Parts: sequence; structure tokens; C-alpha cells
Amino acid sequence: MSLHQLKSSCNVRDILLLGVVRPQPDPTYSAFRQWLKAGKHGAMSYLENYPEMRHNPALLEPAMPRVIVCAYPYGSKTSYRKSSAPPPTPRVAQYARLKDYHRYLKKVGAAMMDSYLRDAYGSSHTHSYRVVVDSAPILEKSLAAQTGAGFIGKNTLFIRPNHGSFLFLFEIYTTALLPPTHEAQQRPDESSPPPAHSCGSCRRCQVHCPTGALDQAYTLDATKCLAYYTIEHRGLIPVQYWPHLREYYFGCDICQLVCPHNRHAQAAHGLKQVIPTELDLAELACMDHATYVKIFAGTPMTRAKRLGLRRNALIAMHVSNHPHQAKVHTFIMAENTPLLVQTLHQRHDYDTWQRQE
Repeated sequence: MSLHQLKSSCNVRDILLLGVVRPQPDPTYSAFRQWLKAGKHGAMSYLENYPEMRHNPALLEPAMPRVIVCAYPYGSKTSYRKSSAPPPTPRVAQYARLKDYHRYLKKVGAAMMDSYLRDAYGSSHTHSYRVVVDSAPILEKSLAAQTGAGFIGKNTLFIRPNHGSFLFLFEIYTTALLPPTHEAQQRPDESSPPPAHSCGSCRRCQVHCPTGALDQAYTLDATKCLAYYTIEHRGLIPVQYWPHLREYYFGCDICQLVCPHNRHAQAAHGLKQVIPTELDLAELACMDHATYVKIFAGTPMTRAKRLGLRRNALIAMHVSNHPHQAKVHTFIMAENTPLLVQTLHQRHDYDTWQRQE
């Protein structure tokens, strides 16, 4: 039952052991429900599902009374400053440039637990576990904060001091009765707001967010978030967000890049970058299924679907005055895919909006 043994098993696999918690009703659930009620989750209606489980993560695996909370570093600090000059081609958020992390971390987590349980309890142990990587309706950032190893920042991301927020979180439910690492945090008070002091007076994420999605500290308004529109949103992107696709074609890292806690962030070596640094927007706007599979299969960018990626490329081409726009527009109109044709029709609205700004 040694936490030292568990930490050692994590370290050899580049896993950051955040801690062990005893799952019980979540202290941030009331705030989460208010966030949903205010509609700040946009069209992500799946977040409304399984409210009982989100409230009480113990319901996910009632026979497993401990949750080991882990993190895997995926990104690193790069320079960022506000500038009128966009990058040569729009960026892709750091997490999405990698091979899909879900399967990889499930395998890594399973290997870690097999090693730990064998060393701690012997090869004939009867303990079981379940590795959860974005595959269960639980409030994982809250679980991570309950370990005492970090906090949820004003950018709404879990931050571990000296490591930052470029972290994939995952959890391991287990029957092994490990001692909780921060028992004091396991007595939630539903009437208390989430801790709001760990960022101090720093507001860099709020100041640099290009769309105002973080105007309220510790709260993300997804309906104003560039990452939401370029990844989760399935319809037309409002024209007031179009200019920002000159800088980010998929997702957004700005609130993390400007965060002082990411000053020393370093990615682990297990996940390899597979998305090209520079994407051909004209090719993406016209890509067929075979091209989509060739470039994006097995990466997080499939979350936006082929249609969403093509829509993003069309917008990025227009706002950057891409030289091959006319040829691509002719192709889109001939193909006659409704969302893409409607996106082309938005160009007039965008140009009008730009003149009024």
C-alpha cells in the first residue's frame, strides 16, 4: 500500500502522480450546474448527461473506493505576444498535434497499475482497477484539485505548480485501499465556491484571451471561445470570431502560453507529433475522406469531423486573403455541401462587419 511504490511506478512512465482521493460528492458541482444553467457550455449538451455521476464520482465504480489521479505532460512553453502580424499558417493547439492520447494513456495507466499491484501485493493479488481517460462523466479537474497537488486557475484549467497546465488528466479507479493524499480536501462544502486565490492578482489569461471567453475569472464561456467554435461547434461560426482563425485553425493555446505557471512546462516523450507544422489550407478546404484519413486519422483533430475542419480552412483562407481562394470557392460551390456553401455566403457579412469595426 506504499504511495512511494506507486509514485515510482508512475515516474518511470513520465506520469505525474497527483494523488489519491476517496470519491464522494463533488464540492464544485453546484457551480458546474449554474454554469450549465447559464448556457455557457454552448451546444455541448452531453455535459448535461449523467448529473448524478458528475455530482458523485463514486457512482462510476461503487466497488472501487479509491481514485488515483494522474497527469501526463503534453506541451511546452513557447513565446507568445499580441501582434498584428498573424503566423504564416494558422496554428493547431499543442494537444491536437499529437497521436490520440486516449488509447496511449489507457495503456500506460494499465501498465503502471499492473506493475504497482504486482510489486505491492504480489503476483497473486485480487485487486482490480479501471483507467478512465476522458471516457466517463466525472469532473476530473475537481478531482485533480482535491489531491492537493495543484489548483484550478482563472483559465479554468488544472495547474500544477512547476509543471503548469499542459497536462492530460486521467484517473484510475481501484479496489486497492491506498491512503488519500490530501484528506482535508475530501470534506466538501457544497455552499462554498471553488478556491479562487491560487492565481493571485495575475490576469494574463484573461487579458490575452482574444475573444473574451475568460472575462469572468475561473469561468469559461464556451460560446465565446475559439477552441469551442473550431472543435466542438458543428454549425456556422459567427463572423466576429473569424479574424482569430488567422492565428488558430484548430483549438487555442493562448491562455496557457501566457500563464506564468507554464514557464517551465516540458512535454513527456511518449506521444509523438504527427500533424504537420504547416497545413495547406486549400488542400484541407477541399479534402475528400481519403485525404482526411491520411492526415488526421488517430489524432484528436478528428473531434471536429472532416466537415468542421473544411469549414475552418475556408474561414482561415478568407481572413488571411489566401491566394487560392477563387479556385477553392469554385470547387465548394460545385460540390454544394450546405454548411460549406453557407460559410462562403457569410463572407459578405464578415466583410460588412469588418468595415464597421
